[in-house]
Amino acid sequence: MYRRIAAIWLSSIIIISLVVFTIEITPLVRATIIYVNVDGGADYTSIQDAINASNDGDTVYVYGGIYFEDIVISKSITILGENRDITMIDTNGTGNGIYVNASFVDVKGFTVSNSGTNYFDAGIHLDKVQGCNISNNYLSNNKYGVLLYNSDWNHLSGNNASNNVCGLCLRSSNSNNIFNNNLFLNEIEGIYLASANNNNIKNNNASNNNYGIYLETSSYNNIISNIAVSNTKDGLSLDSDFVLNTSNGNKIFDNIAISNERYGISLFSYSTNNMIKNNSVLHNYHGISVWRSFNNSVEKNRASNNIDGIHLHDSWFNNVTGNMISLNSDDGISIIFSWDNNISNNIVSLNDNGISLYDATNNVVFHNNFIDNTNQTYEDMWSNNSWNNSYPSGGNYWSDYTGEDKNGGQNQDQPGSDGIGDTPYVIDSDSQDNYPLIEPILFLEMDISSPSVFLISLDKNASNVPVNTEIMIEFNEPMNIESVDSAISIEPYEKFSCSWSNDNQTLTITFSELLSYKTLYQLSIEPTAEDLAGNKLDDMFEFEFTTEEKPKEGKGDLLRNSFFFILVLALISVIIIAILIIVFVISKNKKKTKLDNILNVPIFPSIDQISCPECNYIFDIPSELRPLAMQCPKCGAKGIVR
Repeated sequence: MYRRIAAIWLSSIIIISLVVFTIEITPLVRATIIYVNVDGGADYTSIQDAINASNDGDTVYVYGGIYFEDIVISKSITILGENRDITMIDTNGTGNGIYVNASFVDVKGFTVSNSGTNYFDAGIHLDKVQGCNISNNYLSNNKYGVLLYNSDWNHLSGNNASNNVCGLCLRSSNSNNIFNNNLFLNEIEGIYLASANNNNIKNNNASNNNYGIYLETSSYNNIISNIAVSNTKDGLSLDSDFVLNTSNGNKIFDNIAISNERYGISLFSYSTNNMIKNNSVLHNYHGISVWRSFNNSVEKNRASNNIDGIHLHDSWFNNVTGNMISLNSDDGISIIFSWDNNISNNIVSLNDNGISLYDATNNVVFHNNFIDNTNQTYEDMWSNNSWNNSYPSGGNYWSDYTGEDKNGGQNQDQPGSDGIGDTPYVIDSDSQDNYPLIEPILFLEMDISSPSVFLISLDKNASNVPVNTEIMIEFNEPMNIESVDSAISIEPYEKFSCSWSNDNQTLTITFSELLSYKTLYQLSIEPTAEDLAGNKLDDMFEFEFTTEEKPKEGKGDLLRNSFFFILVLALISVIIIAILIIVFVISKNKKKTKLDNILNVPIFPSIDQISCPECNYIFDIPSELRPLAMQCPKCGAKGIVR
């Protein structure tokens, strides 16, 4: 009986120990590198076979060669090519080159070509994933070079995409970073966003495509410091570079658009609240075009050597201010079928027509410098606009104005000059600038504009933010670091540190400890934050985000929190096994004692086992009670145990 019990105990302990060690130690195994060489001599000759054999966190390293495969990645791994010039994945015209449906995947160093032509076929396709890094790849002859579908928080950088239908495409994908990619010679778009919001498109070169960068129904994206040159439509004509079709709240800063046949930068179809600032648009048909859109800002751009510098068509409540508009062969500014726009503080020079208005009403044109244009202005008979900002603010400077400034006052009938001409500047038979400026407005290089935040690594009201997150905030100009650091607050309070880029524009907030799970945080920057010129934020900047839920504990999570518990469990298991082995050996050699004899071999130190000499029935007695008169519990025989 005791042998069976001991055997059961021993087997149970061994099985439990093995299960526990399997569960607990497996996650602690270090990530491995799996090698692939199509020519042999490595772990695998197939990339897919290596991926199938990998675990989360592993790296699949692929040596140079041509791999005719359709790759599927369903694990959080890194797949690394030896060199993108020699490590090639060719899909032979079917499906995706690399299809990724797991988050936190890195794909680096490949040439991926010849995908299928179906709607979702791509060189690299990210499908409903987060946190992936696609970098330093060459994508060619695919439907899409890279396609993101319903995928957020991914990073695409250093890729070259050429001769695809579309270079990089984001569909219903938000908060991705698209940095430092080269998109050229693609059939339609270099970069295409459809229903994609809060993405950062920065430092890309989108040239010699049909459209350089095209946004459709996409909002709150940052399009910054990109280059778009000589993009052609349908392979024959040059077409739009930065096109916003029904897209709102985007920021288009510091881009260069050159030699595009139709538009350098354009807004279409009821696009609102977009800001176009500090861009250079040269040698296009329209440098900047706003079509059927409202409440947009076109500010501090250089529009030169185009047919039209800045063009408003069927648009209203837009603000065109602070631009340098020169050497355009037709109109510096053209306004057609548009109303209630503000045109101010621009320098319009050396164009054929400085400003032209066709069927345009209630637009206000003031504080502009119109200098040496062939025709300073044209306004047709259906237009009715204001050419000044009333007295004493005044109207515009006209380089061909010949009036004098001897008087002042609202009617220019008071003695003494006031910087405003005494007689109006005549536009046409029914339009005039009643308060022409005698001297051009000096647009000083001195910075008098308020700084603003134009890029942040988290969406406003973002949810499921990792508790180990860092927050990156980028300003539109260099900032006074001390003033910004002291203006930041986070509620509920968490200890954090601030670090800055060398240009004082990008701030990174790092938390000292993990944030709390499932917590709503509010980050604020007070308007005391200043740029280097001492200009303060116009208003408080603030946004909220909610951290992720605490992960549910799975098998082994409790012990996995400390490897020490595993060692303790192992030690206890060894001790129990050793005791059972000793007991088993001793019990195997025990002897049965007859009544009237001394029983010297107990199974356990405190128990003796005896057998009745009459009926051979075996029973136990306490060893401490010897000698002891006993009676067999079965047959009733009596005797003394010594």
